[in-house]
Amino acid sequence: MPLHDQNEIAAMEWIQNQVYALFKSQIETLPKGFRVAIAGANIPGLIILQLCKTNNIQVETFFDDYKSEKYHGIQVAPFSTIPHFQLDAVILATIRNEKVLHNRLVQSGYVGYVISRRQDNATPSQHSLPMSKSAKPLNGLPGRDWPLNVQLQTSSVCNARCIMCPYQNSWHKKQPGIMSHSLFEKIITDMEHYRIGKLCLYLQNEPLADRRWLDFAKTAISRLNFQRLEISTNCSLLDQSKTDQLFDILQGIPHEVWISFHGSDKKNYENIMGLNFDTVVRNMAYFIKQSQERNVSVRVHACGTPARKDKGIQELVNRDDFFAFLKRFTSDHGLSEFPKAFFPFHDRAGHLEKKDLCLEFVRENLRNFYCHRIDTWIHILYNGDVISCCNDYHRSTVMGNLEQETLIEFFRSKPYTDFRAQALGLTDSPPDFICKHCAVIGG
Repeated sequence: MPLHDQNEIAAMEWIQNQVYALFKSQIETLPKGFRVAIAGANIPGLIILQLCKTNNIQVETFFDDYKSEKYHGIQVAPFSTIPHFQLDAVILATIRNEKVLHNRLVQSGYVGYVISRRQDNATPSQHSLPMSKSAKPLNGLPGRDWPLNVQLQTSSVCNARCIMCPYQNSWHKKQPGIMSHSLFEKIITDMEHYRIGKLCLYLQNEPLADRRWLDFAKTAISRLNFQRLEISTNCSLLDQSKTDQLFDILQGIPHEVWISFHGSDKKNYENIMGLNFDTVVRNMAYFIKQSQERNVSVRVHACGTPARKDKGIQELVNRDDFFAFLKRFTSDHGLSEFPKAFFPFHDRAGHLEKKDLCLEFVRENLRNFYCHRIDTWIHILYNGDVISCCNDYHRSTVMGNLEQETLIEFFRSKPYTDFRAQALGLTDSPPDFICKHCAVIGG
């Protein structure tokens, strides 16, 4: 065999061994049917493709700006098309130039889960935890047999008035309150014995409206075994002092910070959110500048177009105008590029009472239906009530109360197991059942 052929074979074997060492175990742990894209139509990408096929992982496309034809039967698309794909993850097909591919993802607005050669070197906000794609065993226990994701409302207050949000007519707007320290302590003590996936110390509210929130966050971070702390804020209350305190808390822990900014200019923003545009822009500029200096992970997103196009519902924010505004904002404040995203809005399973924004979505039945909110999440109101999901703004699906029972008692209770059976389509559910009116699975 000629020497150059031997060298090529040796090089290919070396690349394959490297890819297997870096990616094989990560791909094997993904849920079956996971939808991924591979960044890089190259030899490592081909080996990753074969690993995905072996593990029943669906590869939707390769992202590559230098190829336009199919690569081994899979379409190749430019990075700029990322927002058009519904993906569970993107795999960076490289054993060396990870930063280049990662930057292309960020520039294209991707904010989802990323699988890379060095997960520990990744910036936490770029890597959202993958959510379950299929129902969990009925005899299993969330937090013991699989991670339990948590949304915990410490206060009922939201200071925004977003027109596509049901908050203004919600139960907790009409029945305001805050979680007592004793109840918070009871819940955290109980959760110390569980594996937590996402820890979200907010639910249907603005977390920073609770003056105790930073202290609550410190307590939860110091005591719970969690994979990711998630914060969603409108940034209106994050002045420089609170930003600095928050960043001190976030150092060294995996986290995601989402800034909701629904608008493309002052008039559009204030009409939708009802907050002071100038204050929020000032806060957001300081927040993002400090995040880039202190390696805190931030994403700015808007919800601007309706989730259903067939109802003639008005567009609230134009996608191109939103990204153009953020481009000017980035330049005006001397910032580096940061993750951005644009999502459709929906009526929160019919709970939005503003009729001209209602989607009127209905499922006749829930056969073959699944949502990860059913069996991998818990949603806790300030009074300890547990509701079905983040869409229940009217507190119509209360299944238990954590002031009166433990987590294991809740997950073994008849109200929860009955709800789960209905939501999974195992038993019949009434016409007004919340999941039948949800247009966006997962919230």
